[in-house]
Parts: sequence; structure tokens; C-alpha cells
Amino acid sequence: MAASNPVPSVVDREDFDGESDAIALYKAMKGAGTDEELIISIICRRSYGQLKEIEAVYQQLYGRLLIDDLKADLSGYFEKLSVALFMSNIEQDVANLKEAVKGAGTDESAIVEILCTRNNGEIELIKRQYKKKYEVELVEDLMGDTSGDFKRIVVSLCSARRDERGGELGEETAAYLAQMLYEKGENEIGTDEVAFNRVFCRRGFHQLREVFEAYTQFHEEGILDTLDNEFSGCTKDGYRAIAITALEGRESFFAEKLHSAMEGLGTNDDQLLRLMVSRSRQDLLTVAERFEQKYEQTLEAFIDDDISGDYKLALLTLLRGNND
Repeated sequence: MAASNPVPSVVDREDFDGESDAIALYKAMKGAGTDEELIISIICRRSYGQLKEIEAVYQQLYGRLLIDDLKADLSGYFEKLSVALFMSNIEQDVANLKEAVKGAGTDESAIVEILCTRNNGEIELIKRQYKKKYEVELVEDLMGDTSGDFKRIVVSLCSARRDERGGELGEETAAYLAQMLYEKGENEIGTDEVAFNRVFCRRGFHQLREVFEAYTQFHEEGILDTLDNEFSGCTKDGYRAIAITALEGRESFFAEKLHSAMEGLGTNDDQLLRLMVSRSRQDLLTVAERFEQKYEQTLEAFIDDDISGDYKLALLTLLRGNND
């Protein structure tokens, strides 16, 4: 469930001139050196539609592909970020899900971020684009790369049949479902994972909020405490993502994931990049607000302390954006 009025950091630039931007980018990469600051000032402050216009004009003017030139001149996570900006939100989700399941390992965090927070319409678009691009159903790739209770969650969510259009449950039904979750988890030895899956993956986020609020009648510490007690690993992560999205909005969940990507030793740059690029066009300023509320430190300060170089400048520019 998204906030009622999520605020992106990057929107259409009012005085946009695609030709001027294309010329500036060509000059920034022409010759021996590269003007990374100029590149960042353009691509991190233009909407997706404007970037695609720049890309087309660049090709028309110079007979070259802008993406190829960016790849040739940039490197590391700065290069990855720059290329990702020229993908739509759905294209990013599709590419990230494919990256999550290809090869020897599985990036469960990427799967959770996407499937556990998206609505039915978004998941349907992802499935359609995934099949078109890779000639395989998303659910088939996920089934082949996940197992156990986590596999059950992602297969359920791939159906894109969460009850989003259903009405409010009302106190009686919400309390009934809350009690059922309590009895199948905290109140018995072992956990009935199927019972949790039926509620978490079928009910709309608005309905889940009713259930989780009623749950405190049976377990004062709340549903998140139960998830921590009863589940582990990626299964717990998936249910937590759904619960936080229902109770606080997905922006709060993304804030939590940005924090975990940077806290402690080492940085999960794949997760950081994935979230910063995708949320910049949708709700990054709202995410940053939730981040400060949760951790009493600004997202900008956290990035400034943890990241370096052109990659840091690009992330900070995305965050500051152009949505004044």
C-alpha cells in the first residue's frame, strides 16, 4: 500500500531542452577525459520520458547510442546507476527479478522488495514484460530458484489476485482472522505456514491493516513481533515486507531497506542502487521522510557518510532531484 500522496524526487523539468542536453552529454564524454559532474547534473535531474527524448536526439545528432557511450566512459556502480535511469520502472523491476534468479545464487531481497510491495496491476505488467523479454513465465523462473515457504509466498503473489477491490473487513472479520493467525503461530508449538500464506498473500493491504491492528488484542507486541518469533530468513523478510507495507506504507519498508543496505560494515550497493533509482520517480522524498522519522538521521547524511566518488554524487543528486 502506497502513501496517499507519495512524492518523487525527480519529475519533468519545466525548461527541458532535449537537444541541449544531448549536446552537453556528448561534449562531456568527447575526448580523453569525462566530465562526470555534468553527466550527473543532467541524467539525475530528468524524468524517464525526458531521458528517452535525450537518448533519441543523441542518436539522431551523432549516429551513436547514448547508452553505449555511457557504458564506455563510466564504470562500477556509477555506470550501473546511469544505465538503469534509462529504463522504465517496470523494465527495472523485470531486469532486477531476472538478475535475482540467474546464476548460482538467488537474491531474495530483490524478490521481496518487488513482489511483496507491488499491487496487482504492477505485478501483471511485470509478468507481461518478463515473458516478452525472456520468453519464460516469471513464476516458472521463481519456482525453479526458490524453495519451501518462501517459494509458496512468491508463487502466490505472482498470481496478482490480492483482494484489492474488496471492501473493509469490519471489526468482527478482522478479529477472526487475527485470532486465527495468533492460534496458528504464537499460541501453538510450531507454525501453520499455510494459514499465514492464505491471509498475507490473499487479502488486500487495506484489509491486512485491519487484521494486524486487531492482532494486538491477542498479542500485545503486534504482528511484526510474531513474524520475528515464528519465521526466519527470506520467509520472515517477505511477511515483514507485506506487514510493514500494510501498516505503515511501502515507503516505510523502503526506508528500512535503505538503512539496512548501508548500516554496519560493507554496503549492499545492488540494493541501494535498485531502491534509489526506482523510488526517485515515485516516492523517494516520502521515503526519505520516513527514513528520518525511523532513524533520526537524514537519508542524505547516511549516503554522504557511507558512499564515495561519482557514485555518491549521483545518489545525492537523485535524492535532491528537481522537485522543488
